[in-house]
Amino acid sequence: PNSSIAHYNLARFLAKQGGYAEAIAHYRRALSIRPDADTHNNLGLLLAIRGEVDASIQEFQKAAQIDPNYARAFFNLGRVYARLDEPERALQNYRRALELSPNEAEIHLGLGNVLARQGQQKVASEHFENAVKLKPDFADGHVALARSLAAQGKKQDAEKHYEQALQLLKFPTKRLPER
Repeated sequence: PNSSIAHYNLARFLAKQGGYAEAIAHYRRALSIRPDADTHNNLGLLLAIRGEVDASIQEFQKAAQIDPNYARAFFNLGRVYARLDEPERALQNYRRALELSPNEAEIHLGLGNVLARQGQQKVASEHFENAVKLKPDFADGHVALARSLAAQGKKQDAEKHYEQALQLLKFPTKRLPER
């Protein structure tokens, strides 16, 4: 059919089932009927999963061009550039995403991770703290904050966040008695 919505919905269904090649084809068909930011973004995600990094970047950029206020496109660009070890581009895109959507824990985590890799632990910790304040059950945020605090020599605070992450992941946190 010539319905972009039908192709979009079928692509989402197929992607959830692991049918990435078919999903990509349906996203492309939806875009040929009616281009929109969300479809470009979702296509970019699938291309990234398949290792087609350059093509995924192009799709995220198209999403951002269609809707310059679409935070997910900038977030995903930040993720791709961070994986490519291009910290300046990653930071630029994460910061834009955060500007557009300041209450997204995942954006704070991504930005904090890039800053931490650059040795900016104090600023990174602030983003990790924001992430766990925004989403208290965010285990990845607690782990990142714990690592950053440990790197700053704040061992007790780090341990508290490691334990919080373990509880969230349903791992036992009580120590066994020593024999």
